[in-house]
Amino acid sequence: MNAEMERWWLALPGQDPEGPYSRDEIRSRVAARPGDWQVCLDGTDRWQAWREVDGPTSPPRSAPPTGQGGGPDGTNWNFTPSSSGVAPAATPGYLAIMHLSQFAGYLVPLAGLVVPIVMWLTRREDSEVDRHGREIANWMIFEFIMAVVFGLLAIVVIGIPFLIILGVLAIVCPIIGGVQASSGGFFKYPMFFRVL
Repeated sequence: MNAEMERWWLALPGQDPEGPYSRDEIRSRVAARPGDWQVCLDGTDRWQAWREVDGPTSPPRSAPPTGQGGGPDGTNWNFTPSSSGVAPAATPGYLAIMHLSQFAGYLVPLAGLVVPIVMWLTRREDSEVDRHGREIANWMIFEFIMAVVFGLLAIVVIGIPFLIILGVLAIVCPIIGGVQASSGGFFKYPMFFRVL
């Protein structure tokens, strides 16, 4: 995986972890609030100093299991979401269903717009759900705007091939997004702009 595409959890000693963030997002947070920042690559339990990750490399150390410390200074970070009152972390299946729920509009009018947004907003506190939900919402906004533009261009015939391409993408992209999400990955929908 490209180093700039990696997602990292970030924390100061004695504080709850935040994230996951990209390297650029971490750099801006660390610059805004200097300290002994610790990071952990998403999907692993290895914590190390951010300056070691962003500068010279050194072998990371393993974090103790949940509830037995874990902070760089030995403090308890308590990673169990149920004990902190936060909804359980999203499973890859939930994220895949969120992508594929865009097809619900073929069964019930407007369900393809409503269902993914509701799924996103009900579990938005989970960073992965928020990340995927934003991407889906941006895709739906992009899709709508492009359909209007291409529909207007169809009056002079030039928009017809673009409408066909957009229709194919409207089917293929949610499928790719769902497959990527089910394997723990993230699919960036092909868009010229993002609103959210």
